[in-house]
Amino acid sequence: MKGSRHILALSVMAVVVLIAVEATAADRRARRSHQPVTAREPVENLRGTTLVAGSGKATIISSGRRTTVRLRRGERLNEIAETGRGWVAAGLREESGGTGLVVMRRSASRGGTDRLPSPDSDKGFYRAAPRILVERDELAGLAWLEGERPDRMTVRAAQWNGAGWIDSVEVAGLAPGSQTGLAQAVLADGSWLLVWSRFDGRENDLYWSRRTGGNWTPAMRLEPSDGVPDVTPTLLATADGALLAWSEYDGHDYRLRAARFAGGGWRRLSVDAGPGVLQPKFIRQATGAWVLVRTALPRGWAALEIRTDGSAGRLARVETTALDRPLLRPTGSGMAFDWAGARQGDGDGDGRWSRWETQR
Repeated sequence: MKGSRHILALSVMAVVVLIAVEATAADRRARRSHQPVTAREPVENLRGTTLVAGSGKATIISSGRRTTVRLRRGERLNEIAETGRGWVAAGLREESGGTGLVVMRRSASRGGTDRLPSPDSDKGFYRAAPRILVERDELAGLAWLEGERPDRMTVRAAQWNGAGWIDSVEVAGLAPGSQTGLAQAVLADGSWLLVWSRFDGRENDLYWSRRTGGNWTPAMRLEPSDGVPDVTPTLLATADGALLAWSEYDGHDYRLRAARFAGGGWRRLSVDAGPGVLQPKFIRQATGAWVLVRTALPRGWAALEIRTDGSAGRLARVETTALDRPLLRPTGSGMAFDWAGARQGDGDGDGRWSRWETQR
């Protein structure tokens, strides 16, 4: 029996590695062929906004309006947020000796696209994971990773004052190893919250910092070190704080974990989406909040409902080898995972429907 469990654990880990390799290869193929690679929904997706990223251009669908954004050579958008004027998108541009930041938004006057100045000015640095901060339905700031090498990055943030970027600061300095998986949220009280995964030379732990009144707290470990990796956090603001989800290795599998931020501190929540859970992402729609995850065995995708009190609700999953992130379309009796819509209706992929597994 113990041998069977050991074989199953090895199988799950093999699939986890294979999924990561496949995702990287798919992104490289998409860059070469100028085809869309995945759809990104904003965390606050109340108006049906979707970004379909591609090389040379990106397509943004918002309130039924489809906008084609022409990109310069080496640019790619990979993040989007809803605002009162429509949307803000961010991404990266390849440049000599590093990468720069790209920020665009829907033009309020012309209905087109405005290219905003970049908050980074120094060349020869690598940037990654640009994260958009929206406050009172308007662009408020940007957070990102930056360093002289992709595996040696600091955490930075800047404020947008309506005309330009101000107060560009280092939120967290260099770690003994890499810092990845940056996640962001603007809380109801106007404070900004960042969470990321930091490698200390032995394991990946989650760290966090909060900006209140223009000042950032020192980076703090979210939980005491437990000797296992904690990676790929995702945040969702709530009325009294925020919800956090991430993947944690339990010694056999990566599993979904969650915590609630309230009153200045963190409290673990009880959630379960099965073994082999990767790349969680919060999505809040008019119908509720969901965590969308990749699953290793069976290979596919799962969507777990998260109630406002942080408790887990309905769960649906589909078995598929599709690498692109699907759009979620919940129904009364199940969840539709939509790849056709996620890929601009290009016929590559389809929709899958799954009945709710749990109704708590």
